[in-house]
Amino acid sequence: MARPEQFLRSLQAQHGDLFTIHLLREPPWVVVADPELVKRIFTAPADVLHAGVSKRILEPVLGSGSVLLEDGDAHMRLRRLLLPPFHGRRIARYEATMRSVAAAEVERWPSGRPAPAGPRMSAIALETILRVVFGDAAAGRRTPLHAAFERLVGYLSGSARSALVALGESARLGEGRFSEFSEQIAAVDELVLAEIGRRRAAASGEDVLALLLEARYDDGSEMSDGELRDQLTTLVVAGHDTTATSLCWALERLVRDPGALARATAEAAAGGGPYTDAVVREALRLRPVFVVTPRLAVEPFRLGEFEIPPGVAVVPAIPLVHRRADLYPEPDAFRPERFLEKPPGTYTWIPFGGGARRCIGAGFAQLEMRAVLSTLLARTRPRAAEPEDEPPVRQGLLIAPSAGARLTLEPL
Repeated sequence: MARPEQFLRSLQAQHGDLFTIHLLREPPWVVVADPELVKRIFTAPADVLHAGVSKRILEPVLGSGSVLLEDGDAHMRLRRLLLPPFHGRRIARYEATMRSVAAAEVERWPSGRPAPAGPRMSAIALETILRVVFGDAAAGRRTPLHAAFERLVGYLSGSARSALVALGESARLGEGRFSEFSEQIAAVDELVLAEIGRRRAAASGEDVLALLLEARYDDGSEMSDGELRDQLTTLVVAGHDTTATSLCWALERLVRDPGALARATAEAAAGGGPYTDAVVREALRLRPVFVVTPRLAVEPFRLGEFEIPPGVAVVPAIPLVHRRADLYPEPDAFRPERFLEKPPGTYTWIPFGGGARRCIGAGFAQLEMRAVLSTLLARTRPRAAEPEDEPPVRQGLLIAPSAGARLTLEPL
C-alpha cells in the first residue's frame, strides 16, 4: 500500500512480466507487464472480464449507478451517453475556460517564495471541471455547488479518510468520527439534484449537464435524476483529483530539467505546442497517478499459456509497462522528446487504461494539462524549491509527489 510501484518492480525483477500476488481481502492478482497480454486484457469481451467491480469501494462517493462501477451492457449503455460531451471537437470549446481559470489562480500564487503546487492545481482542476459540468451554476468559489464539492474533495483527501477508501473500508466513512462524510455527501446530493430539477424545467446551456439532459438511451428513455446525479458526481470527483495530481507531476519533473523547461516555455506564448504535449505524455508515462487497472475474470480467460479461472483478477501494471527498456530507452529518465519521435502506443502507454474502459475524460485531461502548463509558463518562471526529486507517495487511491510539487514562481 505504501510503495506499490517499488513493490511491483521488485517482483518483476524476480519473476518477469507475469506473476501472481495475494493481497489481504482481495482475489488473487495476476499482474501483467507484457504489452501483448495487456492488449489481450483490454480487448477481452465485457462479459468475460469486469472492471467496475474493483471500483465498488468508491460507491459511497460516486453512487451505485456510476459509469465507473458498472460492467457489461449497463456500462456501455451509460458510456454511449457520456462520450459525446467529451468528443475531441467539443472539448476544444472548453479550452478558454481552462486558460482563464488557470490565469486567475496563477495571479493568486505567492511570488518569489516556495509553495506547494498541489493546492493550486487542485483549485484549477476543480473550478474547471465544475464549470464544464454545471456551467454558470458552479462558476466561482462562492457558489453553493463549488463550496459543497470543495468541502467534499478536501474532506476525502485527509490521510486517514483516504486510507479507509484505499483499503476498501469506505463504508466506515459514515461511522463514528467519520460521520461527517455522510453530511458532505448529503450536501452535494441536495445541490446537484436541485440543479438537475432546475435545468429540467428550463433547459439551457452547452455544459455537460445540458447535454446529458438531452441524451437518450437506445430505447428513447432519458436518464433519471439519480442516474444523472451519479454521473455528474463521478465526472467532478474522478476528473478533478487525477488531473490535479498529474499536473503536479508534470511541474515537478519539468522544473528539474532546464532544457525541457526552456522548450516548453518557448511554446507557452502560443498556448503550447508539440513539445508541451510531449511533456504531458512523458509525465503521465513516468509518473502515472494510478498503479494498476484491474479486471476480474467472471468467465474462464486465456492469458498467454495460462487459463485464468473466474474469481481471479488480471491486473495490467501501468508503471511496469511504462518502464520497459525495450519500449522506452532510458526508461527512468524524463525525456519528453521521445514522444516527438514516436506517438504513444495503444497498449504501451496506458495512463488512462485501455479498451472499452479507457477513461472517458482522457482527451479532456490532456488538453487541460497543456492549457494550464502553457498559461503558467507564459506568466511566470517556475523553479524547484529544493534540488532533490520528490518521491512518489500514496495519497488515497493516487500516487502523488511527496511535497505536493514545491515550486517558487518568479515574475517575468
